[in-house]
Amino acid sequence: MAMTINLEPEDEKLIQKRLQTGVFGSPREVIHRALESLDAEESWLQENKGAINEKIERGLAQFERGEGLTQRSL
Repeated sequence: MAMTINLEPEDEKLIQKRLQTGVFGSPREVIHRALESLDAEESWLQENKGAINEKIERGLAQFERGEGLTQRSL
């Protein structure tokens, strides 16, 4: 299935910047790699969601106990 999209000038500049590196042969390759990266990032976040939430909860609990950093401790 072919899809036609209109890009913002900023997005076109980003694609051109990637093409100038010589790593990509076409805008399609740049967009494909960007979508793969986005998919991998979302998968990683889903896989690590529990651990991330645990660390946030642990940090909040430490802060509530007064164990947060102060200007003096920096």
